[in-house]
Amino acid sequence: MESILDENQPRDQAGFRKAFSTTEHMHTLSQIIEKSNEYNLQLCLGFIDYEKAFDSVEHFAILDALQKININENYIQILENIYKNATARIHIDNLRSEPFPINRGVRQGDPISPKLFIAAIEEILKKSELSNGINIDGEILTNLRFADDVALLTESTPLMEEHLNTLNIKSKEALPVPLAGSQASGASNWNCDGDRPGDIPTSPSSPGLRGKELLGAEELFAVGYCDNVCLMAFENPLKLND
Repeated sequence: MESILDENQPRDQAGFRKAFSTTEHMHTLSQIIEKSNEYNLQLCLGFIDYEKAFDSVEHFAILDALQKININENYIQILENIYKNATARIHIDNLRSEPFPINRGVRQGDPISPKLFIAAIEEILKKSELSNGINIDGEILTNLRFADDVALLTESTPLMEEHLNTLNIKSKEALPVPLAGSQASGASNWNCDGDRPGDIPTSPSSPGLRGKELLGAEELFAVGYCDNVCLMAFENPLKLND
């Protein structure tokens, strides 16, 4: 089953995969920024993270993702039986709670858990159908994934907003729970020297993001322009549960 799970992951995902390294993805991002500056190409990078991802993913979303890639039904049934009746207790000193059901999250310490998680994330990204990325030798690159961390790549901030909104909607379809939207407020930024002046900057082609609603972002906490590259970081933007 592990080999099938790996085969159904794109090159975009470097987390928890043999022969893949997140370091290579970091090098790729570095090269993209360097070449964008060299050839004066507009580039917007959005770095996002699912909140409490491994503890929050719904069990039915995992099973649905496995069915979509034609994992053997016997394996799916075994996993369903494991997760369906899972319970836990809380121990504090000599006190112990009554058992309570565990309805979401992958099992800690289980070697297959990371694979199950990235399978669910892959299904979300498939449904999002992100297409407006950057062109690299005729191939469109929309994102690079570091397990539950995702770097989105677009050529403008409006396209980045579009990607965030789409990802938010499709996350709710795959994991039908509300995702908080908020204003892009309380933000600070870095300039090329690493200073943090405290105001969101603007570029000639973008009026800035202050006051704009990013449905996929709970808090936009950093925005900066370095030459023609826009960098954005999002704090806990996409929730997999309430």
